[in-house]
Amino acid sequence: LPHEDVPSTTAQMMILGLLKAEGGLWLRRPLALLQQQRFATKKTGGSSKNGRKSAGRRLGIKKYQGNYVQSGNILMRQRGTKFYAGDNVGMGRDHTLFATAEGWVHYVGTRRRINQTDWQYKKFIHVRDYSPNIHHPTALVQQQQQSA
Repeated sequence: LPHEDVPSTTAQMMILGLLKAEGGLWLRRPLALLQQQRFATKKTGGSSKNGRKSAGRRLGIKKYQGNYVQSGNILMRQRGTKFYAGDNVGMGRDHTLFATAEGWVHYVGTRRRINQTDWQYKKFIHVRDYSPNIHHPTALVQQQQQSA
């Protein structure tokens, strides 16, 4: 190359596409290095760790205290034994509590001493042949008045 064609700055060298060889000679760059590079106009979506939530299992109490139930009615669906089966109540493989006889639903909480400082609390569901409201003092008075 003639002396006046030699670029004076690195920016001019890049514009002309020249490389300096080992003998001090200026060589043209290969055409592949001069091609335009395209950049993305939108960011990529990326992956999400969400989106796998399953539907609810509809657990919980199905029949409340004082409800009249028939044999086979589901009283409660649960995971584990939050409530235990009492009188006339059966427990399924998945800990579902169901009535084995017809009657009224009773919820009873009990406790027993494990050692000198700790108590164990358990909640039972019973199905009995009388309403749980009978034990209420005013219900007893009303029942006695009706029978007299």
